[in-house]
Amino acid sequence: MIRLLCIISVCILWPMHALAAQEILYVRPPAACANNGDGTAYGCAASPGAPGAFRTSDNILFDTTDETAGKVDPGDLLYVCGQFIAATNGVFFYGGTLDNENGSGTSTNRITISFNCPGDPGSIVGSGGQNFAWASYRSYYDLVLGAAALTGGDINTLAILPFSGATKNLHVTVTGGTIRDHLVVGEKCISIVGQHVTLNGVTVTNCATDGIGVNGKYTEIKNSTISRVSQLNSNGDCIQFSGNVDGAYIHNNICDHSDKDTKYCYLSSASSDNGFVRIEHNTCIRPANSTTGLGILIEGSPGVILGNTITNGYHGAICNPGAARQCDVIGNLIITPTSRGVSVGDAASTLSTVAHNTIIGGATGIHFDANAARLVTKNNILSGQATGINKSVAGGAPVDAYNLFYNISGNNLVVNGTPTAPGPNSFLATNPLFINAADYRLQGVSPARRTGISGQLCIDVRGRACYPDTPDIGAYQATSGDPAGPRAPVQ
Repeated sequence: MIRLLCIISVCILWPMHALAAQEILYVRPPAACANNGDGTAYGCAASPGAPGAFRTSDNILFDTTDETAGKVDPGDLLYVCGQFIAATNGVFFYGGTLDNENGSGTSTNRITISFNCPGDPGSIVGSGGQNFAWASYRSYYDLVLGAAALTGGDINTLAILPFSGATKNLHVTVTGGTIRDHLVVGEKCISIVGQHVTLNGVTVTNCATDGIGVNGKYTEIKNSTISRVSQLNSNGDCIQFSGNVDGAYIHNNICDHSDKDTKYCYLSSASSDNGFVRIEHNTCIRPANSTTGLGILIEGSPGVILGNTITNGYHGAICNPGAARQCDVIGNLIITPTSRGVSVGDAASTLSTVAHNTIIGGATGIHFDANAARLVTKNNILSGQATGINKSVAGGAPVDAYNLFYNISGNNLVVNGTPTAPGPNSFLATNPLFINAADYRLQGVSPARRTGISGQLCIDVRGRACYPDTPDIGAYQATSGDPAGPRAPVQ
């Protein structure tokens, strides 16, 4: 018994590793301080290495050990204070060595870099001939931009780029901030290469091409606003994923692409990993009477386009997943596209569900380039088109049922060029009774209320789950006391 107690005693008294207290450090522009300090205070150092702010980003000291005084290491908070003119190559926040994030945080103890410096918020201006306003090769850190602005830079204004490529795990979050005025031919405002990166609440505006470009798995972009892209050429999207796309999650963003009739609001294409992409509950605004610019496209990989609001543009939402892959278009509100509201535009497509969308105007409501039994279209409201549903090839038996057609000037359904009777339980020439001409929710007496069919994913444009047995037809699921106003954000 004594031996056992001794063993227990040793276990209890054995020293345990604990995370050190967070150290708060500061970095200031070169014009602010004559001497480079040890980073431990906002004020300027009286002599080199004395207590005071780091002078320029080049003098920031990093260490992987928790805790080394005067060095940024796991768990620490680094304040960026004052306005910086981008340093050599505009690189502000290097990793330690090219393929090793020496001095980064850890998975359980991340570094925080905050531009919300007390009394002297930070910002960065990319100077002429410099590559970046901000670039980082580190991992496991949180970048808090807050109200800061990153401006200019010759390649990208904000870049998170591991040297070893898109398969590198980064684990980086960026919160807040405005990334703007990046007008260099052929370049985007934000470039992300690498895995596990999150952008939250970022404002992006005035970009030569893309607002945000991503090549890396498990990237999330949310609650952000992107505008004035494609300012110097016709190749700009608000958000573009390519290469490694698996786990891409784009939600609750606003893309105002209304000033340029080019490219897309949200695009995932040229996939190298055939990963799953989710584009959910975003807003996309395109120019009226567009001849080329589109809303949302997922191409070459499976995915879901769910609960988005798309206004104008040439086509609304397109899924081209390729053979034996599924890409569903569910619960979207698509208003006045020039051509097609929804298109499953890949002739190799054999799987996809188009359901619970409300499509207003355009030449064709829903278009299929393929014709197979597992291409399903149900519970949609199609109003104001020349053709409701078009299947461009014969053969197969795509399921169309429980769709509501109203004010169709030509044919409700065309198969391989031949007008054809729509599928079972269709509502033909039936007014859906929207709240009004600009509010596409359903009146209480609407024929679309509780008359759909269940059995497929069903989330409405506001993020509401559908009534389980007999859902409403269209993008809105009505409830008792359905409130007026725009949809509530889905978090």
